[in-house]
Amino acid sequence: MNQFCEPPQLVSAPISADRSLILQGLRLLVVDDDLDTVDLAAIILDSHGAETIKATSAAEALIHWQLHPHLLISDLAMPGQDGYWLLDQIKQQSPSVTEVLAIAWTACSVPQEKERALVAGYQQFLEKPVDPACLVAIVANLLGRPVRELHDANGEFSEEK
Repeated sequence: MNQFCEPPQLVSAPISADRSLILQGLRLLVVDDDLDTVDLAAIILDSHGAETIKATSAAEALIHWQLHPHLLISDLAMPGQDGYWLLDQIKQQSPSVTEVLAIAWTACSVPQEKERALVAGYQQFLEKPVDPACLVAIVANLLGRPVRELHDANGEFSEEK
């Protein structure tokens, strides 16, 4: 069984009981070649307590990886180096880490893309546009801060199975 890397401690304060701050103390690296997408994701995640590091290319994200984010959220299809290249480079730079926590997102909705992303090492695959509440819930769940409710396709909350 793969072992998740131990994320660095960012704050000594306890996690807020306020669900709106469920991501408090977490550092997230968001990568997308579309600056508006990066900015929107940062607004959503930061409003739930996260510290978001923004990058608009895989090369820039690789530099920001030195800030030791807890999670990578990366577009797969970017000009130049793509999200697959980025995750591979991060793994090469961190040989002692058995698993990099990462979410892939893309506007490409072909079934093979999801399988390819999961095989490459991404734990989650999201198609854009991403529902804000769903993004927060997936990030929180992946980082061990379970959220039992997720938005369904109609924008209603539904219990996770």
